[in-house]
Amino acid sequence: MKAAIKEDDIFAISETKDIKYNSKNVKMIFDLNNYYIYKFEGSISFLYSKSQNFDIAEDTKTINMNFKIEVYNKEKLFLNHDIGLFPIECGKESNELKCEVNKKDLDIFSNKKNIFLLFYLDTSGNSDYFRFVGDININYQDINKEDVYFKIVDLINPNAEVDSFINFETNATNLDKIKTKVFDLKILEGINSKCIFINHDKLNKLYLSCIIVGAGTYHIGTVQGFQLNDIHYKYNFIFGTQDINKDITITTSISYYVIYSYPKTLDFISTDSLTLYIFTPYANHLNNIRLNENGEDLDCIDGELIKKCTVKKDHFKDRENGYYLIHHKNNEGKYVTNYEDFGINVIIQNPTPTPSKSRKLNQFSFGLLALLCLLI
Repeated sequence: MKAAIKEDDIFAISETKDIKYNSKNVKMIFDLNNYYIYKFEGSISFLYSKSQNFDIAEDTKTINMNFKIEVYNKEKLFLNHDIGLFPIECGKESNELKCEVNKKDLDIFSNKKNIFLLFYLDTSGNSDYFRFVGDININYQDINKEDVYFKIVDLINPNAEVDSFINFETNATNLDKIKTKVFDLKILEGINSKCIFINHDKLNKLYLSCIIVGAGTYHIGTVQGFQLNDIHYKYNFIFGTQDINKDITITTSISYYVIYSYPKTLDFISTDSLTLYIFTPYANHLNNIRLNENGEDLDCIDGELIKKCTVKKDHFKDRENGYYLIHHKNNEGKYVTNYEDFGINVIIQNPTPTPSKSRKLNQFSFGLLALLCLLI
């Protein structure tokens, strides 16, 4: 009688297998210890493909990629980059999944050479990448780059937690919506920080966001000038030496940053409750989440890498349609903005229609007629 599979069982494999592959004798040695086996109910999606390579020109609109299907449960699919991810639209044809990607979505995150992985998100809030889908290599071809000269005009949040971002507002505006590759920047004497640039198209401001390694109180003095030419396919970033003269405090309580949030629009016209997924390195270290900082904390369930949050319409009580950023409570008990993620478009009610030109013309004509009648 076969023993039943136990949940979360630990096993080891120690054996050697001799196989023949392409007329070659191959010896496979397995020496695996403390491997886990997990029990799932139902089928697990299995997609696979070779690596796919794409070259993008200035006039490219979309690219199309294909994946072979063994099992697919219609999970939402994303392309994952080292600084974020974005959803892609796919359709099943026979045993293939055909997906279309808009260049404008790629443009947000891309450097000249890029490697993307295929990620999924299921309705339970579980997410992972498909290990048998090859790398998706996307390269930009000889696109003229623009120089962005900037200086820092403000430090947004001088009090932050370990592994969360401090954010500097710059004077650069009128850029595309972008989030750059991570780069090292010495904003403190003798300490390299991991930083990104992010430009929210709705805010029309370029932010420099950096993680300070290690708790403590620091003084940001003079930051030396630099030029970065390899963190985004379209822009070079040029900074002149500047005296910042700001103090920051980094506390030991960990509150991880936001990688990405989905969906990017919450439409409450026909419903009172929607789900928001927040991708983060450790979901249980990012708490007290709000979109409306004057509302109540969202009700969230923690996975390993995702917070699955219920957003109710009354979270935006007395507020209007608009662009809302994620906020979390810091160690001072204040709600601070997570500028490292793009915001959410929230539709609470149908916008008030503006009078059409024909209606205005009719009103004008009626008024003119009334005036003529009085004059006659």
